[in-house]
Amino acid sequence: MRHIRTSALIVSIAVLVASCAAETAVTSLIVESTSSTDSLTTTSDLATTTTTDVTTTTSTPPEGAAVIASFYFVLGWWADGAWHQEAEYRPLSPGMSFEVLGIGEAPFSTVGKAPEQACEWSSDDIRRIPFDFENSHLAPKLAVSAPWSITEGDAEPIEADQKLIDIAVGLLSDVGIDEPAPIFVQSFETDLDNDGATETLAVLDNMAGVFDAPLDAYGIAFYVGDDGLVDVIGEYDTYADRTDAVHVVSRYQVMSVVDINLDGRDEIGLAVGSFESGGETVYELDATSNSLVAVLSQGCGV
Repeated sequence: MRHIRTSALIVSIAVLVASCAAETAVTSLIVESTSSTDSLTTTSDLATTTTTDVTTTTSTPPEGAAVIASFYFVLGWWADGAWHQEAEYRPLSPGMSFEVLGIGEAPFSTVGKAPEQACEWSSDDIRRIPFDFENSHLAPKLAVSAPWSITEGDAEPIEADQKLIDIAVGLLSDVGIDEPAPIFVQSFETDLDNDGATETLAVLDNMAGVFDAPLDAYGIAFYVGDDGLVDVIGEYDTYADRTDAVHVVSRYQVMSVVDINLDGRDEIGLAVGSFESGGETVYELDATSNSLVAVLSQGCGV
């Protein structure tokens, strides 16, 4: 993941298209406490000290465990105040209730069936939870089963302005693509840490599909912090060889913006799809660096 700082820049889980088996599939809260001690010297030369009491606000992790999944993978858990990868899974059982959350769509509830193997190409126990509805027509989403209410974050669609376009042009230039008018397939304004200052999420994509991508094809997902930090979260790892007539480029989609663990900071679900591979990652906003950090991830591919 690369980070770029700019001086004045403006700027939220389930699956993008990925092939798994025979299906087409894809914060810490820092509280700044301050105290002040002011000394006032009176005319009698006596010092009067005024002490200001400090009120500290902390985030209490919810009790119990949350299962974070998508339509095609079990991504992991939130339990005991921490994220746990799916390999550390606790037993899953049929009949668990899930809340399905996706950008721009109303949340809905569904029931999970018995877990099954998600990736025939892997010897690892990569699992998925079939749900009791047909999902082939639905956009990628996160599905969360938790003993508490899940809060969906705000992600308002926006038109890319010149500052955002300039960022995109620079990112493409970094990988050798000269594109003065990048194609934005997603661009959202959100407030991940609920501090009143907005961040931006954007996805660039000029492909009609993941097969036979032309040499100037691109797929990039990035985040712009409220301080101007540009954070590339969709890595373009298939740009290395542009000598062939065609090549494969990853495609990205922001799936969900949702506060899974009730810490007041929204997590982001990102899906990636490429030829015969796909995966999903959950990011949270790191308060110290103001960048996105991957906390859960799962994928499948040849």
